[in-house]
Amino acid sequence: DYANSVGKSKVSDYELTKSEQQIQDYEKVGIDYYKWLILQDKADTNKNGYVTKDEMNKALNKSGLTSTQKALIKKDMNKSK
Repeated sequence: DYANSVGKSKVSDYELTKSEQQIQDYEKVGIDYYKWLILQDKADTNKNGYVTKDEMNKALNKSGLTSTQKALIKKDMNKSK
């Protein structure tokens, strides 16, 4: 679905959703969609379907992502609350 949306946005006036734009921003700093999904899954330690800031911070510390990548994710987590 994401790939289709990106394609549509390049050839028409279609605008990406907030989530799709977020994924595109992550890809610009080297976090592909699948890496993001895996990170979210690992961060959701209690498997309730919601990732808290604390859970994400713990996952980010173990992720091997660069400081730039981590900063973007943290910025987005702060915007969502």
